Amino acid sequence: MRLNTTRPLLILAVLLFQVQDVHATSSNHFLKIPLVAVGWGAQPGKFGLFFPPDGEIIGPRTFALADNGSVYIFDTAKHNIKHFRADGRFLRSIGKNLFGYALAWHDGFLYLLDGDALRKYDDGGRQVGLYPISPAIKLREGYGQWLRVTEDGALYVKSGRKAYRIFSDLEEDVIPQDLQAGSERTGTPNRQGNRWYRLIRQSDTRRLLQIQNAAGSVLQEIVLETADRFGNNYFLEEDHRGNIYLEIQQIGAEDRIRLTIWVFNRQGERIAELSLPNRYHTNVFKKILVDGQGVIYHLRTEPDGVYVDRWVWKDHP
Repeated sequence: MRLNTTRPLLILAVLLFQVQDVHATSSNHFLKIPLVAVGWGAQPGKFGLFFPPDGEIIGPRTFALADNGSVYIFDTAKHNIKHFRADGRFLRSIGKNLFGYALAWHDGFLYLLDGDALRKYDDGGRQVGLYPISPAIKLREGYGQWLRVTEDGALYVKSGRKAYRIFSDLEEDVIPQDLQAGSERTGTPNRQGNRWYRLIRQSDTRRLLQIQNAAGSVLQEIVLETADRFGNNYFLEEDHRGNIYLEIQQIGAEDRIRLTIWVFNRQGERIAELSLPNRYHTNVFKKILVDGQGVIYHLRTEPDGVYVDRWVWKDHP
């Protein structure tokens, strides 16, 4: 199902763009390095804004990382993908008339989920694959609904807390639609695909992180507790050292939502916490990515443009 809100006349807002401070700032165990800072506008390389008659302003909703550190941001309003080098410099816009809400990169190709189908694009923006999603899988656009690709090329789509395997290996044929629906599993795999992470609600202030092996046997359980109320929480990644990254939303006084990253080691000890800004000019479905080295990427939209901040460990445990 495509975004109908982005098909009428496109209205692009050209706003005054102010350059972000280029000096790195620090927070707890991490060092902040501004990476991408691009304003809104109709010019090539700028991001588009769409103002529907009813509803929220529409801007970039998702992004993806390549193994070399390149950043790909889906420009929902302009219907293309903007490619930034690992140093944050804009390289080019990829494709045209693209629709979707979840983006992933694997082995030189981009995958864009459009509700009822998965589309594959080469680095020049040419569509080289179209794979229908089983109608029995009830996908919906929204926060936390995205694609997951493991290092060995297995591709999953997320719907709520459920994951469905669409490819066992992206080098092989797509899984038949009846088997796609039958692959339903609660949780999210790590990048190696050998462990799955499931967050279980026990109360407003308590969650259980359950770690399973590929077969579904429970390996470990970690209790999460907060003095506030938990909002939405998501498994983000497991880095090459085995550290576990969770996106945590905590609801405090006056229903203010704090966005933090909690990091646990393999023993289940919380070893770091990173607080992130949680105000956005547009609705972003995928805000945070973590690479295999434990570098955290945060996509945010402001009144003057689109930003990606990179958070690196000061001293990686």
